[in-house]
Amino acid sequence: MKGGILICLIKGIRDIKYEDLNYGNTENQNHAENYIWRLVENENFGRRSFFNGDKKKQYYGLLAQAVICYKLRRPIPAPGGFDNGVDLILNNKLIDIKTTIRTVDFRDTYAINLLDCQYRENIYKNDYYLFCSFNTQKNSLEILGILKKEDVEKKGKYFSKNDKSINASGKQIEADVERWEFRLSDLIPVNSIEDIVNYFK
Repeated sequence: MKGGILICLIKGIRDIKYEDLNYGNTENQNHAENYIWRLVENENFGRRSFFNGDKKKQYYGLLAQAVICYKLRRPIPAPGGFDNGVDLILNNKLIDIKTTIRTVDFRDTYAINLLDCQYRENIYKNDYYLFCSFNTQKNSLEILGILKKEDVEKKGKYFSKNDKSINASGKQIEADVERWEFRLSDLIPVNSIEDIVNYFK
């Protein structure tokens, strides 16, 4: 991988207890993974007009959010369901953490996708996107970079439904939903957790 992508290995997520994530609020030593799964089981975190993620996608998205918030010492996901696209707040900046599930590490040739509805619909109140990639085989999270919401149309390539594109392996794929596509070079780079803190000062 190039571009100084930060890799947050979270194999130790099973060792992070709920009270560690909530900074004092105990729940019988329950592990973070169990806590996040119970949230997904009991809440609906997908409120798009269509194309909502299934339980598995919601689970990994919330787990990624929990790890990032834990490292930044910010509140982790809590009961209440949909959050209007605001997963993290730093210095009054509203950030939506977007995580793609993969079985491999991210490569520079991969596209970074954002659903058009997540950009255009008024229910999403975020100012920024923080893009991540979750390798389920390694149980690892890569933080790819930051994108200002106002830069989506300037930096992204738009695909309408049924538009065709070529993926990293050279295979032609057809879009099943309206979306925006970005490359790693389109994002504000993140080389460390401190980069996130400093950017949103």
